Amino acid sequence: MHSIGKTTMFFDPLHPTYFLSIFQPIIVISGPLYSYDVYNDKIIEKDYIIYKRHYSSSAVKRTLLIDIVSMKYLQQYLSDKLTKTYQAFENTMEKNIDLVFDYCFKDRKAQDLKVKEMLTKQGYKA
Repeated sequence: MHSIGKTTMFFDPLHPTYFLSIFQPIIVISGPLYSYDVYNDKIIEKDYIIYKRHYSSSAVKRTLLIDIVSMKYLQQYLSDKLTKTYQAFENTMEKNIDLVFDYCFKDRKAQDLKVKEMLTKQGYKA
C-alpha cells in the first residue's frame, strides 16, 4: 500500500487518468488451520478460512474480510480462489463501467469545485 503512490503519474487535468487499486488482505500460516463448526460441535482442518471483523465507531462502520491461508494450500489458493475473485470483479466492472465513469466524473467535479473555492479564498479570480 505504501508503494502504490509511487506508480501514480503527474495528474493532467486535460487528460485525467483514473487508477483502481485492489487490496486483498491475506494471512499465511505455516501450520495446520482448523475451523470449529458450532452446529455439529466438530473441529475440521481447512485449507483456508475467511475471518470477518466488524468495526464500528462514531465515524466509521465497516466489515473487513481477511483470508487466512495454510502455507501448504497457498499456491492453489492463489491460482484458484484469487483468480475467480478477480475474474468476478472484472466482470462486474465491465458490466458497470458507465456507472464507474460517472462516479469518476463526479469526483472530478467535486475536486474542481474545492480547488476553485480555495483559490477564491486566496484572492485569485477564477
